[in-house]
Amino acid sequence: MGTTISKRKNNSDKNVKNDSSENKRQKKNEEHDSNLEFIKKYKIINKIGDGNFSKVFCCRGENKKKCAMKLMCCPLKKTSHYNCFKRELFIMKTINNKHPYIVKILDYHEKIWKKYYIVKLILEYCEGGNLFEYIKINGSCTHSEARVIIIKLTKTIQYINSLKIMHRDIKPENILLRTKDNIKSVVLSDFGLAKITPSNQAVVKSRSVCGSDFYLAPEIIKNKEYGIKAAFSPPWGRKNVT
Repeated sequence: MGTTISKRKNNSDKNVKNDSSENKRQKKNEEHDSNLEFIKKYKIINKIGDGNFSKVFCCRGENKKKCAMKLMCCPLKKTSHYNCFKRELFIMKTINNKHPYIVKILDYHEKIWKKYYIVKLILEYCEGGNLFEYIKINGSCTHSEARVIIIKLTKTIQYINSLKIMHRDIKPENILLRTKDNIKSVVLSDFGLAKITPSNQAVVKSRSVCGSDFYLAPEIIKNKEYGIKAAFSPPWGRKNVT
């Protein structure tokens, strides 16, 4: 009888293992199908941007309209980059196109492949490029244009601050122009270095040294605690913009 019970137990264990393996295979197949379905929706035209762990492509969607695909990929062991990617996706989903001066998210797909975390963000295509490139080609903007840019970006900062989000990398390269040859059509992009403040913290604060070298506020360089004012170091105060 003891032998019979032992056999039943072994058979039961095998069934559990088989069910577990089958569930894993099914999940893997579903993820594979989901990825294929996502890829088929967007046809890549050309690469328009490059970073250490991300690339941006101009694509055409199923509706034949242009869009931008931000492809982010990092090893799972790079926890800081993994957290940045997860945070950027979370922030874009939180904002969810609720503000007119923040680049719109149209679609997204995330997956873990082998030892890598991969995110594809489908964003609106801003045909005017970024503010830095515009100024390089066209020269400095007028006071009237700068005033409009400041007003729009200030409203944007106020909005994301109300959501307890600090951008921490505002610079001309991350300010996109929705329409070509219209410097006033600005939208804020790239929330990769953004910080989300815990809900129990009343004021948005940080001590992290991050951002782009030429645009860092003195508080950040001195490694002091800083708030929204330091994180919003205005690029138009520099001679190449105003």
